[in-house]
Amino acid sequence: MEKITPKEMKENETYGALAFIRDSTLIFEEIYGKEAWTFTEQAELDFTVKMLRCPFLERKIKALGELKDFIERADPTIDARKLGERRQLRYITQEKLKNWIIQQQIVEYLFGDETHVELIKRSSVILGFLCQMNGLSNEHLNLIWKSTEGKYEDYILAIYDTITELSGVMSVEALEFMFSKMVMVPVEEYTEVTVSLIKEFSLKAMNTLTSAMSGSCKMFTELEK
Repeated sequence: MEKITPKEMKENETYGALAFIRDSTLIFEEIYGKEAWTFTEQAELDFTVKMLRCPFLERKIKALGELKDFIERADPTIDARKLGERRQLRYITQEKLKNWIIQQQIVEYLFGDETHVELIKRSSVILGFLCQMNGLSNEHLNLIWKSTEGKYEDYILAIYDTITELSGVMSVEALEFMFSKMVMVPVEEYTEVTVSLIKEFSLKAMNTLTSAMSGSCKMFTELEK
């Protein structure tokens, strides 16, 4: 798998490769026992990150779909009916998946120089998972916010939509950190998009905050001014 070239990644049936890895679990289980799940599930992750970092947008989008699938399959509370024919993960726990995403610097890649607006639009599931697992740091949030600098409008809108969506699952600390970035924007630089972001973010964040604490937090204080 490590020797697969970008050309092969484009021409070969990537979907088939993932299916082969999954289907081989039962074969390897007869030889290695329960350790087979360790091998194959890790191989799925390794192949997925290779897809994400390859030069082809179609493969990158496919990789994000696979990461979403991993998040669902790692959830121990998920209804088996939602998984359908997919198997729940046995080796990769939610904690291991969170640590792997951080270790592989998936957020840094998605909001770095090699990204694409279509990837940003599909990033909220991964970011939301990190939020819920306390894995989305202020450094990540700062990177997301700063990634709009010098970008075109569609890209900025995708970022702002992602931030707004995340406000429903962010911690109080993360909400206040992100809101502090918004209020630092000079009023004279406000655009219709900026105003819309602050409004939508604030409305969704209020619901989160009211269920977590009283109106004494910094964000409430700022909004009351």
